[in-house]
Amino acid sequence: MRRVAVGSLGGTITMTGGPQGAQPRLGAADLLAGVAGEDLQVEAETLEQLPSASLTPAHVLRAVG
Repeated sequence: MRRVAVGSLGGTITMTGGPQGAQPRLGAADLLAGVAGEDLQVEAETLEQLPSASLTPAHVLRAVG
């Protein structure tokens, strides 16, 4: 079985529209909802939920550290 791990920090891909405009609302599991396979194990974790402009190198370093 193949394993895939995905961590989400937020960003443009996680943003959806709402009453207060576009905001990061989707988590890692939401992004991977369409990924399936009998020989595939997917692990998803939302590490941050920030707009792209708010992500800093420190956020990335914490995520990979």
